[in-house]
Amino acid sequence: MREGDFTLSADGGGSKLAAVMFDDAFHFRAAGYGGPVNGSFSETEKRRQIAAALSPCLSSVPSGGIGRAFLAAPWTGSREEEEDNNLFFLEVKKHSPRVRCSPLSEGEACLLAGSFRREGTVTLSGTGSGVFQVGPAAAHLGGWGYLLGDFGSGFSIGQKGLQAAIRWEERWGKETCLEELACQAYGVKQLWDLLPVIYGETFGVKQVASFCRLVGRAADEGDEAAVEILKEAAWELAAQTAVMLQRFAQVSPFVLTAGGAWKASDILFQSFSEQLKRQYPCAQIEKPVFEPVMGGVILSVLEKRGTDASDTLGRLKKEFSQFLIRNGKQEGK
Repeated sequence: MREGDFTLSADGGGSKLAAVMFDDAFHFRAAGYGGPVNGSFSETEKRRQIAAALSPCLSSVPSGGIGRAFLAAPWTGSREEEEDNNLFFLEVKKHSPRVRCSPLSEGEACLLAGSFRREGTVTLSGTGSGVFQVGPAAAHLGGWGYLLGDFGSGFSIGQKGLQAAIRWEERWGKETCLEELACQAYGVKQLWDLLPVIYGETFGVKQVASFCRLVGRAADEGDEAAVEILKEAAWELAAQTAVMLQRFAQVSPFVLTAGGAWKASDILFQSFSEQLKRQYPCAQIEKPVFEPVMGGVILSVLEKRGTDASDTLGRLKKEFSQFLIRNGKQEGK
C-alpha cells in the first residue's frame, strides 16, 4: 500500500490506553494496549504505556504508512499545543513523520464510537466521570479527579463498596456480602489486612475502581448495600447530565452512557434512565455500540462516506468485533 494509507485511532484514561490500526478500506490491521495514562502518572510512565500500546500497531504497517492519527486522552493540553507536545503523537511521528494528528475530546470519541453521531450528550462513568456536550457548542462537567470529584465514577462506586464492607465488618452498617468479596478480590483473609494492600506503594486508583465490578455483582444478587451504592451513583450522574441539558435548553436530547462502570450492573443504567426521564421524559438514552477507541474509525467513515455510510458501519461490527459492546458488557470479555 502507499505511504499514508493507514490510520491509527487511540483512547486512553485512568484504566488503559488502547490503539487500533486500520486501512483506507476500513479493514482491521492491528491493536495494542497499555496501562493507565491519565494526569496521575509521570511522563516516564506515560511513555512506557504509550510504547506498549503502539508497538503492535506500528509494527503492522510500513514506515511512513500512517496518514492520520486520532487520540482521545485526558492528559492532552489545548488543541493548539497537542500536535507539537503530545507524547503520543510524538511517538507516532517517529514512525510516520508526515502523519496528520487529530486530537478528539473524550466526549467526541465516546459519542462517535458509541452512537455513530457527531452531536449529543455523553455521560461518562469509567475510572473517573464527567458529562460532555458534543457538537458545535461543546461543554464539559466534571474532571475534578478522585480526591475532589468523579461523582458516580467507577472509583467512587468501588470506594463506597469497600467502605460498606468496613461498616459491616465493624457492625455499624448494613449487612452485605461486599466484605467477603473484598477479601477474595484482594487476596486477604480478613478485611483489616487490606490496609497494607490499599496503602502500599504499588496500589492505586485503578485498583479501587476495579472493585466497582464486584459491587455490581453483589447488587445483581440482591445485596441491598450494593444496590444503594449504584442508585446513589446513578443519581449523581443524572443530576450532572440534567444540568448539562438545561444549559443547552434541550427538549428531546440524545444521551449516551459510556465508560466501564456502566458494565458493572444494569441497575446503574436503569436507575440513571429513570431519574433523568423524570426531568426529560422525551430523552433518548442509549448504551454504546463500540468502545471509545473506535472513535477515529467512525469519524473516518463519516468523513469519507457521509450520511451514506450505513453499509460500512454495519460491516465494522464484524471487522472490529473485539471492540463491540453488547448489553453493557464488552464482547469477548
